[in-house]
Formats: sequence, structure tokens, C-alpha cells
Amino acid sequence: MSIGWGEGPELWAASDYGFFLISHTTCEYSPVFAKTSQAISLYYTVMFIYEEEMDKAKKKKKNVMKMPVEELLLKVSNGYPAVHR
Repeated sequence: MSIGWGEGPELWAASDYGFFLISHTTCEYSPVFAKTSQAISLYYTVMFIYEEEMDKAKKKKKNVMKMPVEELLLKVSNGYPAVHR
């Protein structure tokens, strides 16, 4: 399995013939797919915030980014925009 971000969260499955994008699911798999998509979105949102803060720290010539976990989670819970790169 592999994850990515295209037009939204992406879930890829490996086979002997390469990787396949899972885009439509059966009724039985839909709940798992929905939770996995949420997890992918959360991961990339947190990474986007982290990278943005690292860029700010570099511009200020700070060696270490110091963002409390609480602040990061607050940004995520306030609907911080998902990855738009």
C-alpha cells in the first residue's frame, strides 16, 4: 500500500503488475476507505503545516522549529487548508 496527494487523498495498492489507484470501493470496504482517506488528509495537512513552519524558521535563521503540539493541533482543527501545492 502507498498513499499520496493528487486532487485529494490517494490510496494505492501494489500488485505484480505495478501500483493501482483505489478510487471506487465496494459497500463493504467503503468505511475502511473513508477512514483511510481521512488519515491521509490529516497526515498531509500536518506535513504542510510543519514544512511551512520550517520555512519560516529558516528565514529567521533559527536552527530548530519550536511549535507546541497543541498549536499544531489547533491549526488542524480550525480547518487549516489541506495541501494545495
